[in-house]
Amino acid sequence: MAHTQIVADRPWFEIGCTLGEGPLYDPRTSTLHFVDISEKKVFHLHTENLELQVEQFEAPVTCLALRKDKIGLACAAAEGFALLEGNSTLKYISQPLPVDDAPHTRFNDGACDSIGRFFAGTIYSKEHGVPGKLYRYDPNNDTCVVVDEGPFTDSNGLGWSPDEKTLQVRLLLRDWQYLNKNTSYFTDSLINKIYAYDYDAGELSNRRLFVDAIALGYPENSFCDGLCVDDEGYIWSARLGFSHLMRLHAKI
Repeated sequence: MAHTQIVADRPWFEIGCTLGEGPLYDPRTSTLHFVDISEKKVFHLHTENLELQVEQFEAPVTCLALRKDKIGLACAAAEGFALLEGNSTLKYISQPLPVDDAPHTRFNDGACDSIGRFFAGTIYSKEHGVPGKLYRYDPNNDTCVVVDEGPFTDSNGLGWSPDEKTLQVRLLLRDWQYLNKNTSYFTDSLINKIYAYDYDAGELSNRRLFVDAIALGYPENSFCDGLCVDDEGYIWSARLGFSHLMRLHAKI
């Protein structure tokens, strides 16, 4: 099958983020929300007039989610799951990190399923031997659990197939000396992978390799990052360090 390439020769909107992440569009307000993890900022761009609002926080906000019945946002922040209450105010609803791990890791990317279960992963601390893990916060019963102990390093883009029977998770492996328990890689280079799980009402099973980006020919100094799934079930994965998006067939 021939590959189609689309070239964008200039940015749609320039903001100059240090670590821009997690774009999230709210059709109710025509607003594109996104974060700058390094600068601890959340941006709200009104797409009809390009008016930009910025909130500054004391700790990183790492990903965003729409709230089903209310205008406003939920998020993952450094210590767990939280609500953004406006005027740079953040209220944690779950802080599940173990006391010994909390100083050495933080939450990273995540997303909600169709009934509001919020999945987000943490990042690996090589120095302190703290592995990244995948968590699920369920607002229906106010519980937070680890759904995959990993070990992972940089947990990143996450999404579901249209029938919500498959969960795709992008895990950026930045481990020079650390092994994922289901792989046999042990290298001194950065390795890119997308995994898939069977998904059933919040429960994950049958983790398996979906994409090895290096095996597909992508440069070793670029990495799978954010992820979303389109209506046809194709995965769009952003390439950090390569200024590309790749669209991946989702039949696995």
